[in-house]
Amino acid sequence: MNIHNISLLLLLFTILSCDTKSKFKINTDKGDTLRDIIENELKTGVRFDTIVLGFTFGMSKDSYNKRIEKLIDEGTLYIKDEFVYYDMYVDTEKGTSEKYESSFNAEFHNNKLYQFGIAMEPKQINYDNIALANDRAQIKYRKKYGSPDLEIHDPKTHESCYSHIWVNGNRKITILCGNSDNRIFYADTKVLKEINN
Repeated sequence: MNIHNISLLLLLFTILSCDTKSKFKINTDKGDTLRDIIENELKTGVRFDTIVLGFTFGMSKDSYNKRIEKLIDEGTLYIKDEFVYYDMYVDTEKGTSEKYESSFNAEFHNNKLYQFGIAMEPKQINYDNIALANDRAQIKYRKKYGSPDLEIHDPKTHESCYSHIWVNGNRKITILCGNSDNRIFYADTKVLKEINN
């Protein structure tokens, strides 16, 4: 099981096992639960296949690998310790940008990309820096996508970290704190539904 699947299981476990100290906040009229929000968004028939860096849901493994090669040739991506990285910049409170070395991975179903995970690694790994990366990422995503549809705070996981989920059409974006980094996941909910049925 790769780190992406472990993180998704961790998020699912967090959502399902949270006690009364956990706080869930629905910020949308799309539904009362994450499942409802996803179902209602899928019913719209709207597709958002764009991820980041030119990656899209539905691209083949071959197209994905060619895209990586092209981005490496352009200097956007680089290889370190046998992993592919890129530098993600997010705004700080001081009006400057901070660089986070970010690795990513992709999941394929029937040779089509349907999940994409990004790990934003703070320069110094500790919970405060992970929480700060989480805050900065969610601010960046709020600017682009508006308020998240769902916010989850579970103090058992991390006192100052929140998970944020946006669902638009078939695309679900989740930001959450990992043990050593901040995670951003893109998922094609239509494909996830097909796999889970």
